[in-house]
Amino acid sequence: QAMPAIREQITDKIRDEKMRLASTDLFAKLQQQAQVVKVLGDAELSKQYPGVAAIVNGQQVSMAALGTECIERHGEEVLTGEIHRKVLIQALRRANQEVTDADLQAEVARAAISFGYVSGDGQADSEGWMASVLSNAATTRELYMRDAVWPSVALSKLVEGDIQVMEEDLRTEFEAKYGPRVEVLAIVLSDQRSAQKVWDMARNNPTDEFFGQLSEQYSVEPVSASNRGKVPPIRRNNGQAAIEREAFLLKPGELSGIIATGDSYIMLRCQGFTEPVVTDAEAVRTELTSYIHEKKMRLAMSKKFDELKETSEIDNFLVAAKQESRVARAPASGGQPAK
Repeated sequence: QAMPAIREQITDKIRDEKMRLASTDLFAKLQQQAQVVKVLGDAELSKQYPGVAAIVNGQQVSMAALGTECIERHGEEVLTGEIHRKVLIQALRRANQEVTDADLQAEVARAAISFGYVSGDGQADSEGWMASVLSNAATTRELYMRDAVWPSVALSKLVEGDIQVMEEDLRTEFEAKYGPRVEVLAIVLSDQRSAQKVWDMARNNPTDEFFGQLSEQYSVEPVSASNRGKVPPIRRNNGQAAIEREAFLLKPGELSGIIATGDSYIMLRCQGFTEPVVTDAEAVRTELTSYIHEKKMRLAMSKKFDELKETSEIDNFLVAAKQESRVARAPASGGQPAK
């Protein structure tokens, strides 16, 4: 009874496969037989055929047609980049700043070091980094320098005078990177009622083994559930003040209260504290200063760029025209094309 339907499915599949193969073969043959003259990029041919991008079997593809297609496919993205560049140029001019070639090379070197491209003598392997950037053939050196490196340098020029690394910044970062951490088991629940029930069970059987079983059974957070409650040690200044505060008040073997954070309810069981590897802040002062400066710089650059975009008066006619075109092509409420 099912054979007619099965036969139809098999027939359709074979037909589609043969169509694909035939189409591929036909297109390859058409390409081989076609007489194509690529004018774009050839200075002599461009003089001979002004306004022509290519000639295919005697028919011309105009620069205007090519431009229209490029704008249709990539216009909004490219125009947005050009608008942002113009905004940055105007801001640099107001600040009496300029981006030099030395600035661009320094930014490439910084990027190389940050991604681990360092030569044997500890210097930036800029060419190695550049080769990595260009390896997927999705960009060129000129585009990378123009669209990625230049904007980064321009923004850093606009904010570099506002960046200061304070002693409090160094203390906070030293505690976060090198200070003691609390080793804990954790259970994460999604509602307060379940959290209270699990917390009561953990309090009544205060062992690591039982807490791990509870985490495996009840925790909705994958890491703690799969590791019987074991999670990475909690450090200071980790951005989660409530968890940090509760964790550092615990003593080994103690159970925390129920910590409400957002939509989650967390309980911790303390297993002890790690021993700091570095205790002398001065020994890592240079490294910390560089790290903090870089972090502050990136945050300031992002904020500055948002401010520039918000305060700039931008009339994007391309986007407006495309929106009007889409509205014009959309069907009217009665199902008829809009006039």
